[in-house]
Amino acid sequence: MQALCGIQKEKNFLKTDQANKIFFEILNTEKANGMNLDAYENASKEFNSRYSKINWSTYYNSHPFEHSSNALYKWAPIADELKKLDKEIVLNSMILKWNNIQKDFKKLVNNFEEN
Repeated sequence: MQALCGIQKEKNFLKTDQANKIFFEILNTEKANGMNLDAYENASKEFNSRYSKINWSTYYNSHPFEHSSNALYKWAPIADELKKLDKEIVLNSMILKWNNIQKDFKKLVNNFEEN
Protein backbone atom coordinates (compact mmCIF):
# COMPACT_ATOMS: atom_id res chain seq x y z
CA MET A 1 0.00 0.00 0.00
CA GLN A 2 2.81 2.40 0.84
CA ALA A 3 4.24 2.32 -2.67
CA LEU A 4 0.90 3.08 -4.29
CA CYS A 5 0.38 6.04 -1.96
CA GLY A 6 3.75 7.46 -2.93
CA ILE A 7 3.11 6.94 -6.64
CA GLN A 8 -0.23 8.68 -6.26
CA LYS A 9 1.46 11.72 -4.73
CA GLU A 10 4.47 11.82 -7.02
CA LYS A 11 2.82 10.88 -10.33
CA ASN A 12 -0.92 11.33 -9.74
CA PHE A 13 -1.37 7.57 -10.16
CA LEU A 14 -4.87 6.62 -9.05
CA LYS A 15 -5.04 2.84 -9.53
CA THR A 16 -5.20 2.18 -5.80
CA ASP A 17 -7.27 -0.96 -6.37
CA GLN A 18 -3.95 -2.59 -7.31
CA ALA A 19 -3.03 -2.76 -3.61
CA ASN A 20 -5.95 -5.11 -3.04
CA LYS A 21 -5.08 -7.24 -6.05
CA ILE A 22 -1.38 -7.50 -5.14
CA PHE A 23 -2.05 -8.28 -1.49
CA PHE A 24 -4.46 -11.09 -2.27
CA GLU A 25 -2.20 -12.55 -4.96
CA ILE A 26 0.53 -12.83 -2.33
CA LEU A 27 -1.84 -14.08 0.35
CA ASN A 28 -3.38 -16.71 -1.94
CA THR A 29 0.08 -17.93 -2.92
CA GLU A 30 0.91 -18.33 0.76
CA LYS A 31 -2.36 -20.18 1.32
CA ALA A 32 -1.50 -22.55 -1.55
CA ASN A 33 1.90 -23.08 0.09
CA GLY A 34 0.25 -24.26 3.30
CA MET A 35 -0.52 -21.09 5.23
CA ASN A 36 -2.73 -21.78 8.24
CA LEU A 37 -6.39 -21.12 7.35
CA ASP A 38 -6.99 -19.04 10.52
CA ALA A 39 -3.95 -16.88 9.72
CA TYR A 40 -5.21 -16.47 6.16
CA GLU A 41 -8.67 -15.42 7.31
CA ASN A 42 -7.29 -13.04 9.95
CA ALA A 43 -4.94 -11.43 7.43
CA SER A 44 -7.80 -11.07 4.93
CA LYS A 45 -10.08 -9.44 7.50
CA GLU A 46 -7.40 -7.08 8.78
CA PHE A 47 -6.36 -6.04 5.27
CA ASN A 48 -9.94 -5.46 4.13
CA SER A 49 -10.64 -3.38 7.22
CA ARG A 50 -7.52 -1.25 6.77
CA TYR A 51 -8.01 -0.98 3.00
CA SER A 52 -11.55 0.34 3.38
CA LYS A 53 -10.39 3.11 5.74
CA ILE A 54 -7.21 4.22 4.02
CA ASN A 55 -6.71 7.79 2.87
CA TRP A 56 -4.50 7.29 -0.17
CA SER A 57 -3.40 10.91 -0.22
CA THR A 58 -1.78 10.84 3.20
CA TYR A 59 -1.13 7.21 4.16
CA TYR A 60 2.53 7.17 3.14
CA ASN A 61 3.09 10.05 5.54
CA SER A 62 1.32 8.55 8.57
CA HIS A 63 3.64 5.87 9.97
CA PRO A 64 2.85 3.26 7.30
CA PHE A 65 5.09 0.61 8.86
CA GLU A 66 3.55 0.87 12.31
CA HIS A 67 1.61 -2.37 11.91
CA SER A 68 4.63 -4.13 10.43
CA SER A 69 6.91 -2.91 13.19
CA ASN A 70 4.55 -4.09 15.90
CA ALA A 71 4.08 -7.45 14.15
CA LEU A 72 7.85 -7.88 13.83
CA TYR A 73 8.23 -7.14 17.52
CA LYS A 74 5.34 -9.42 18.52
CA TRP A 75 6.32 -12.44 16.41
CA ALA A 76 10.11 -12.26 16.74
CA PRO A 77 11.41 -15.62 18.01
CA ILE A 78 12.97 -14.07 21.10
CA ALA A 79 12.07 -14.58 24.75
CA ASP A 80 9.60 -11.96 25.95
CA GLU A 81 11.94 -10.75 28.71
CA LEU A 82 14.62 -10.03 26.08
CA LYS A 83 12.14 -8.40 23.69
CA LYS A 84 11.33 -5.73 26.25
CA LEU A 85 14.91 -4.52 26.04
CA ASP A 86 14.78 -4.24 22.24
CA LYS A 87 11.31 -2.85 21.55
CA GLU A 88 12.41 0.74 21.08
CA ILE A 89 15.33 -0.36 18.90
CA VAL A 90 13.10 -2.49 16.65
CA LEU A 91 10.46 0.20 16.24
CA ASN A 92 13.00 2.96 15.60
CA SER A 93 14.82 0.76 13.08
CA MET A 94 11.63 0.43 11.06
CA ILE A 95 11.11 4.21 11.11
CA LEU A 96 14.66 4.79 9.89
CA LYS A 97 14.24 2.15 7.20
CA TRP A 98 11.02 3.82 6.04
CA ASN A 99 12.87 7.14 5.73
CA ASN A 100 15.44 5.45 3.48
CA ILE A 101 12.71 3.78 1.43
CA GLN A 102 11.01 7.14 0.87
CA LYS A 103 14.24 8.65 -0.44
CA ASP A 104 14.85 5.70 -2.77
CA PHE A 105 11.24 5.67 -3.87
CA LYS A 106 11.29 9.30 -4.96
CA LYS A 107 14.28 8.51 -7.15
CA LEU A 108 12.52 5.49 -8.68
CA VAL A 109 9.22 7.20 -9.47
CA ASN A 110 11.00 9.76 -11.58
CA ASN A 111 11.17 7.00 -14.23
CA PHE A 112 7.63 5.69 -13.63
CA GLU A 113 5.17 5.76 -16.48
CA GLU A 114 1.61 4.53 -16.15
CA ASN A 115 0.70 1.78 -18.61
